Amino acid sequence: MPKISVVIPLYNGKKFIVETIDSVLAQTRKDYEIIVVDDGSTDGAYEEIWKLYGEKIRLFRQENQGIAAARNKAILEARGEFIAFLDHDDIWLPTKLEKQMRMFEANPGVGLVYSNSVILDEGGIRNRTIFDIEPPKRGHAFYDLLKADFIPVMTAITRKDILLDAGLFDKKFIVAEDWDLFLKIARKHEIDYIDEVLVKYRVHAASHSRKRTLMLRELNAIMDSYLADVEIKKDKSALSKIAHMSASYKCTMVLAYLNEGDKRSAFDALKECAALRKNIFRLCLVSFIAILPLRASRWIIGKHTSVAGMHLEDGQCVSSAKRLKILYVIDSSEIGGSETELARLMKYIDPDKYEPYLVCPAGGKMVGIYRRYAKQVYELRVKTFFSISAIRAVASIIEKEDIDIVHSKLFTSDFCAAIAAIIKNRIYIATVVGYNFFNDGKNIIKRVRKSILSLIYRAVYISARHVIAVSSAVKNDLHERPGINVNPKKIKVIYCGLPEIEVSGTEDARRRYLINPEERLVSCIANLYSIKGLIYLIRSIPFVLEQFPRTRFFFIGDGPERKSLESEVNRLGVDKNTLFTGHLGEEEKNALLYLSDMTVLPSLSEGLGQVIIEAMILKKPVIATNVGGIPELITDKENGLLVEPRDPRAMADAIIVLLKDALFAKRLGENGRLVYEKKFFVKQMVDAASSIYESAVKKPRVFN
Repeated sequence: MPKISVVIPLYNGKKFIVETIDSVLAQTRKDYEIIVVDDGSTDGAYEEIWKLYGEKIRLFRQENQGIAAARNKAILEARGEFIAFLDHDDIWLPTKLEKQMRMFEANPGVGLVYSNSVILDEGGIRNRTIFDIEPPKRGHAFYDLLKADFIPVMTAITRKDILLDAGLFDKKFIVAEDWDLFLKIARKHEIDYIDEVLVKYRVHAASHSRKRTLMLRELNAIMDSYLADVEIKKDKSALSKIAHMSASYKCTMVLAYLNEGDKRSAFDALKECAALRKNIFRLCLVSFIAILPLRASRWIIGKHTSVAGMHLEDGQCVSSAKRLKILYVIDSSEIGGSETELARLMKYIDPDKYEPYLVCPAGGKMVGIYRRYAKQVYELRVKTFFSISAIRAVASIIEKEDIDIVHSKLFTSDFCAAIAAIIKNRIYIATVVGYNFFNDGKNIIKRVRKSILSLIYRAVYISARHVIAVSSAVKNDLHERPGINVNPKKIKVIYCGLPEIEVSGTEDARRRYLINPEERLVSCIANLYSIKGLIYLIRSIPFVLEQFPRTRFFFIGDGPERKSLESEVNRLGVDKNTLFTGHLGEEEKNALLYLSDMTVLPSLSEGLGQVIIEAMILKKPVIATNVGGIPELITDKENGLLVEPRDPRAMADAIIVLLKDALFAKRLGENGRLVYEKKFFVKQMVDAASSIYESAVKKPRVFN
């Protein structure tokens, strides 16, 4: 068994990964294993290192989830007592493991050992070492570490049991996940340091460490968690010390927001800082800068980059003249089909041609994912994008970033983006994902309101250069529904495109959800809204259980209807066969989909149905309602079953058919896979969107 597990997360690091792995293989101490977790690379890095190293390393692959998830995966797979961290673009010197392990052997009580590191630029030229200015810390260094993250992650070695006790890396952090984890370790354990350069640390444009504003935002979140810590609150001296440091970070955050031109966020941070009643001089200085006109405050910050004691880097790079700047506007940062599809478009679109920016509501679960693929994400703190304040904010961003094309999703986003694009005279494109103002409610006032808006809402698309519909059904609705119509010449149908799904964690899912091999599983993946028709699927469950009592129904997703749906489950007495999982990560969701005998989508209205394509990829049979764009995915009895909406008995009969006839279910799933391969690859979606962008900048605008 190896003593040390070397953990290397990999994402599009083909240019550097070979040199990185070779630096580990050159170590003078040999009792180690190398674990590389490829986090959804698209540059061929995975294939390259497998070809070069084969069994010399342990290589894992997962869908892109971020560096924290990749490191966690490697730690859980590790067989060594010690974990040594290394990023895919950094280089170890040959004696690193040997010298650091001597310190653990000399002092078994130490929890973490780190070292100095030389900083290289993109060309591999040495700039300086990390500790040229700041001396390193040893011993009980928790409060020192709160002041500044001084532990370079690629130099750190710690014990696996300590990492497990600390809870591993927190996946909600994008760039400060290592600082957060090392704080948890330093709070309980001593740390030690080797005053010697043992690592070459490469800094380049893609490095997370360059994302200053995001880093500051996450540091403030970590500080707030310690201010709320019960044990720290008991110690007035500790609480005062942390509050003082937190005030310093919040002051710096104010300046960072001002430097981006975001006065609203700057004043929010300023209020938080004032509430702490610490660092009064710095607070007054920052307040003075904040109340100046934006141009003046940004000039001061630009001229005096060490204001408030922290250097502010300008994270904006000058774009190539050849690249089109696309501002995506979406009035949702929670998990959903439209949100994940937009993230996927930004992930796969050609970075040599396009530079994506994004505007979304603040604080949702999708924000971290958006940040992986957008050059800059602007979080708006407004109640709705259907507002003057949102329009002004988007217009300001368009001007600041010199945006070429504004592209929106979801109707409130469409309204905001269209008006802002008109104000700034930019090209506007909208993607329509469903039937806006679909009348499914019983409240007479809401029905009348929706009926009126249904007649006029499409006026927002008059200024659009192109309107993208996610299905032919949506296209037809846009230009055939009574009221203001959209010119069919400007509507282009682009189907949702998905990459291959790599399934892992199925055994973990079996254990977590107590799934027995004899049980039959029916999954339903949807946000819990009334429009999804989930109540009718629930009402079909008793009919199914009469013939197949060992069937379980998994509702994967969350939303405002959850309590009422759970009440209906209890009323029908099917709670032992029904589980609401809430929102799940991609790996866990895909594992449950893979384990399912079938998936059901009982929507009352649906633009297309992304989950149907996900099921097709995994050769799972699908039962769905015959509404909207779903028949463009499913041909009844060929690659799925179609039932009428709001009909629990028909839905139950379809489920029973597939439970009875495994060969028929298998044929439907296999035919579904063929449909996916023909029409729904992610490349087809990205190429079609790129074609729209190129057309938009060349062709004159079509009004109406």
